[in-house]
Amino acid sequence: MGVSSFESLGERIERAPDCESLGRLRRTMWEEGRQRSFFFSRDAVEEVALINDMHDRIIRRAVALAEQRAAAEGGGAPPAAYELLLFGSGGRREQTLWSDQDNGLVFHYAADADQDRQDMTGYFRRLSECVVEGLQAAGYPPCDGKVICTNRQWRKNEEEFRQMVRRWMAEPSWENIRYLLIAADCRAVTGTGAMCGQIRFEIDDYIARNPEVLPYLLKNTLRHKVIVGLFGQLLKEQYGEEAGGVDIKYGAYIPMVNAIRLLSLEERIPHTNTLERIRALEANGTITSRTAENWRDAFATILKFRNMLSFKEENGMFYNKNILRLDHLPREHIQELKECLKIGKELQRAVRQRVGRAGWE
Repeated sequence: MGVSSFESLGERIERAPDCESLGRLRRTMWEEGRQRSFFFSRDAVEEVALINDMHDRIIRRAVALAEQRAAAEGGGAPPAAYELLLFGSGGRREQTLWSDQDNGLVFHYAADADQDRQDMTGYFRRLSECVVEGLQAAGYPPCDGKVICTNRQWRKNEEEFRQMVRRWMAEPSWENIRYLLIAADCRAVTGTGAMCGQIRFEIDDYIARNPEVLPYLLKNTLRHKVIVGLFGQLLKEQYGEEAGGVDIKYGAYIPMVNAIRLLSLEERIPHTNTLERIRALEANGTITSRTAENWRDAFATILKFRNMLSFKEENGMFYNKNILRLDHLPREHIQELKECLKIGKELQRAVRQRVGRAGWE
């Protein structure tokens, strides 16, 4: 999918009259992307950025259509400023051609506002329902973990959101830390991003003032291990229809994402994109230029493999599998995967040492 075809498709997305049309345009994006063998080219990172630009356009158009639908039902215009938040790979701008919904909604509520609080929360509840239904029509299934704006936990006014984040950090149970790390990747896809920025500030400020929370973050961060053995062998799936494949998402991509995110939180780096986080860690002297280059190359390689995962389509929505089949993969690509996984394993070890205050090797 080249830049010119991307721009043409993007213009059509912004004029789409309904979410069913967005679904057809998303299929066009998928078909063009799968026809191109760009994931083993030098432009793989650029192509991933283009795909995420396309997702953003689709989501923003779906939100605009949701506003129109809410107004047509008698809800009127939005009663206050709000932002649709993306979490997970959407928050990091690392979505594949297939993507589900990981989102939330934050809105501004002033205690002295004329608008009745109950009416305001009712409007945003209905808007969230319209957004989720519209994105489903466009081919985005809801998140299995219910991190979605129709879930009251992820739809709050700004102060409630900030209070929730503070409570998670003050009570660092496993579940609260999991939620906290989800929120740490939040990105506003609509609005100014100011409310999203305040949520991120709560996290960064608390960690800076309470570094004792870092071991709790580390434990969650290292939950998923890199799938390479002691002697450099790939740790393959042993059972079921995926036997012989490797778990690219949870055995390669997520371990690197989590480790780099933790370093970024400790250093109060504002970015959510993993490659931008690496650049910032290099710029502030946390890691050397050589380390940054190794991490960037390894992560870019993982992005390429991640976009080769198989998929399935059910009821007009796309789902990708996490397992990469190795049967027909060229030997040089398997070796490339092994090399980047070794770097991922070294990264996890370095983060463990860093948070344990043992320094870098």
